[in-house]
Amino acid sequence: AAVAHNDRATFDSLWAYYKARRNGNGVMNWKYQGCTHNVTGQNGATDAELDAAMALIQAECKWQGYRADATALVNAVRQHETQDGSPAVLKPGDQYGGPGCVNPSYFPPGYYRVFARLVPADAAFWNKLANDTYTIINAADNDQTGLVPDWTDTSGRPGGSSCAGEHAGRQGYGYDGARTPWAVAIDYVWFNTPAAKTWLTKVANFANGIGFANIKDGYNLNGTPTAAGLYHNSTFAGAFALASLAHSQELSNSFHLGFAGVPAFNDDVETLELDAADP
Repeated sequence: AAVAHNDRATFDSLWAYYKARRNGNGVMNWKYQGCTHNVTGQNGATDAELDAAMALIQAECKWQGYRADATALVNAVRQHETQDGSPAVLKPGDQYGGPGCVNPSYFPPGYYRVFARLVPADAAFWNKLANDTYTIINAADNDQTGLVPDWTDTSGRPGGSSCAGEHAGRQGYGYDGARTPWAVAIDYVWFNTPAAKTWLTKVANFANGIGFANIKDGYNLNGTPTAAGLYHNSTFAGAFALASLAHSQELSNSFHLGFAGVPAFNDDVETLELDAADP
């Protein structure tokens, strides 16, 4: 966002914050207490590294001077947060996950194709990881709705086969899974990838079938709302709006108008819950 708004001072401050809090693998521990150096969440979270790396690439394109940092971070992700195989896997962190535990919402295949251009020596790997993304998503999604679980494995098992703790129990399309259309839409918009269009269209058809105004914040993979799926908010409405980009201009116009109309109040889940508890 800082690059997009041409705010180099903010960008440099954010990148300095990241660099000052890297672990021995060259990635930032995923959770800190405010502006201190007190770690409250050890180890890296790969989705954060990917966004930081892409931001550095965009900063290099706009301002120059960030290529070395971008390359170093991409290489750290390659070394510590991916795994070769069939399919190749993006691990959810530098100390966690593998073929038995992945998070589809962490997968931005469009980023990988850009990384392949940045680091030609690893281009074959990054392009394979991009294509293998769809192998995993297609194994994990529901054939009718396209919805994917928050956590899975390369065979598509909801909750994964080796995920630990709460991750294993998150088998529906929740606040993690809801980010997947955004990640895949980047690949469609930037590279017009056919597999991206196919999956996004399936997801958009599901959302259109239930009606945009009826979208809630949690689904079982078959499309029925979960018990926790109560609110019509930006996270879920926005993701379905992005999926509609691959469907048709008409549906995209409709969904994006609907997204723009989501009341800000609906995104304050804590306030909504308090209101429901004390009508």
